[in-house]
Amino acid sequence: WENISITPILDQDGNIKNFLAVKQDITERKNYEEEIIQLNQNLEQRILERTKELENSNLELELARNEADTANQAKSEFLSRMSHELRTPMNSILGFAQLLEFTELTEKQHKNLEYILKSGNHLLQLINEVLDIAKIEAGKVSVSLEPIELISVIQEVTDSVMPFAIDKSIEIHLPSDNLKKIYVSADLQRLKQILINLLNNAIKYNRKGGEVWITTESIQDHNERSFIRISIIDNGVGISEENLPKLFKPFERVGGNLETIEGTGLGLSVVEKLALLMRGKVGAESKVGEGSKFWIELPGSEANPNVLENLSESNELSISNQDTKGRLLLVEDNVSNIELIKELLRSLKPGIEVINTMYGLEAIQLTKEYKPSLILLDLNLPDTSGAKVLETLKNDPETKDLPIVVVSADATTKQMEFILSKGADQYITKPINVGQLIKIFDQYLKYTTYE
Repeated sequence: WENISITPILDQDGNIKNFLAVKQDITERKNYEEEIIQLNQNLEQRILERTKELENSNLELELARNEADTANQAKSEFLSRMSHELRTPMNSILGFAQLLEFTELTEKQHKNLEYILKSGNHLLQLINEVLDIAKIEAGKVSVSLEPIELISVIQEVTDSVMPFAIDKSIEIHLPSDNLKKIYVSADLQRLKQILINLLNNAIKYNRKGGEVWITTESIQDHNERSFIRISIIDNGVGISEENLPKLFKPFERVGGNLETIEGTGLGLSVVEKLALLMRGKVGAESKVGEGSKFWIELPGSEANPNVLENLSESNELSISNQDTKGRLLLVEDNVSNIELIKELLRSLKPGIEVINTMYGLEAIQLTKEYKPSLILLDLNLPDTSGAKVLETLKNDPETKDLPIVVVSADATTKQMEFILSKGADQYITKPINVGQLIKIFDQYLKYTTYE
């Protein structure tokens, strides 16, 4: 390649006599230009190909997102179904076992009954913990963070495990009284769940006549954020160093005498996941033969008087000593559960009149006809859903003020929130706790009289 500049040479008359040509070899420059052109063409092709790849990737991502949504929906439905299917038979097992406690039994029968209740409650705990982990992983567990006065919660939780500690002759040492103004940002129910789990373990894996200490301390992280560390310390069997990393893994159980100590290996895994949901963390230290220390750190908080006033009020209802009177509409399709509640009322509350139906549509008619003092409503009915029955009764001026307590084996948070938003007065889960049911009867029926 050459770049040529040609100039004519003229004579005196202006005619062209010759030409002057100046040539420059531009082969190398042309090669560069060709390379640039080729590069541009390749780049355009690459852009087209990359655009197509991105379009395909976006399509794949959309398909993957839809598949994930479908999978999450299926998982949620599976959790709901499993919760119902597992809890329904447990309701009959534990319910009738609790009823037997109110009857005259021989010493051997009492012992057998203890085994039934102990094993049943162990199975129920396993069901709850499996569902808890699955719900957390599915993103179905939400927490409501608010200022919690810590020492009162510790005292309440300690009171609840005290019978277990007394049975093993274990002494529990609480934090000093001068710490009553410590507040943490946490979900109240989830915090109780964590502390009960840690305290139960400290008692369960302790030696008879051992001790448990609960301590609190204020700490700061590397960003100077304030945290409160709650430690549960025991002088029990302890855990070897190689087993410490296994503690918070699902279905891993470590410690001594595992053959004789009941456990699921899920409790600490739930504790860790709940702590993370509340922007905290957990940890453990231990020495074999000396004991263990489990701790949870939660963000510190300032007191909120309005919230604290509500939290300080106990949700417990006192059981009335007077004979309970009233009319109960029981909407339930499980024969065992029907017999359980009827037997409970015959034994403990004979003054309650019971009207029973297995069908939701009939329940609506019976409600209008008898105006019951309380409706116990199951959600899974043969002809319609309990949720539709609830909605119908609450939207009818004639029945909207009648108290409705939903009794269901579905223990998922989403379902509970949905049913309560539809107007249910309370939502209790199966297996039914007899004491809880008696309190509900006392709350809604004791002031009712009929002519």
